[in-house]
Amino acid sequence: MNKIIFKGSNPPLFDSEKTYEVQELEPSRSKDQNAYLHGWVYPAIVDRFEKEGRKANEVQVHELMKYLFLRKRKKCPITGRYRTVEGSTTKLSRKAFTGYIESIEQWYYNNFNE
Repeated sequence: MNKIIFKGSNPPLFDSEKTYEVQELEPSRSKDQNAYLHGWVYPAIVDRFEKEGRKANEVQVHELMKYLFLRKRKKCPITGRYRTVEGSTTKLSRKAFTGYIESIEQWYYNNFNE
């Protein structure tokens, strides 16, 4: 992530006694990316599960993929204990979302050999 630091009176609207940090945000996932995931990738997995006699709907597949590819260990600031939490696809950047889809596609290929 790029950081832009303004110091002093540059730009003049800022307080010259403080240092400001402005971070450029990565664009979040696109509607097209999300449509591809829910319109092609997840349905392909649901169909494959059904062919193998397993019942799963798109919501269950979505939760499984988040569990497999978006979970993180976070430390509780109060207890100091770690726990595993699932990430959210809505918070992914376009680049991270592309990586998420590619991971799912690779998982599909490895597990169903197509």
